Amino acid sequence: MASVDEMLQYFLEKARENTDHLEVGENISTISELKIIFDGYGEDPESGTEDYDNELYAFFIHKDSLKKDFVFPEHETTPWALIHRPDEEICLSAWYSNVDSMCTLPDDWNDEIRSKSLSTDLFENILTQLYKEYVV
Repeated sequence: MASVDEMLQYFLEKARENTDHLEVGENISTISELKIIFDGYGEDPESGTEDYDNELYAFFIHKDSLKKDFVFPEHETTPWALIHRPDEEICLSAWYSNVDSMCTLPDDWNDEIRSKSLSTDLFENILTQLYKEYVV
């Protein structure tokens, strides 16, 4: 079975194929059970300007994502961010490199999952089931 990085990369590449313009906060996922939002560009450490070769994405998996006919619910937003629901969903950020077309999770991504009551095991299980449904 594919790794978490590979599964996220697959879903991100499908989403990027159908997107000609990236807007921060916009859901670009091609499947209703997974939300993928563009979260901005990297920063060039020398100049401090935006690094368009590196894009940050947030992946959201809802605890109910495997239920039949599930559609990811819209998030409430503020002028600068969306309001995450840590009791209902898991959010994980990953970088995408336009140079080598790779999605990269933080080394300690298990510690990065922002959820009060949902586990990394649940995240992996749901992602794996979605991958099996749409790819395998």
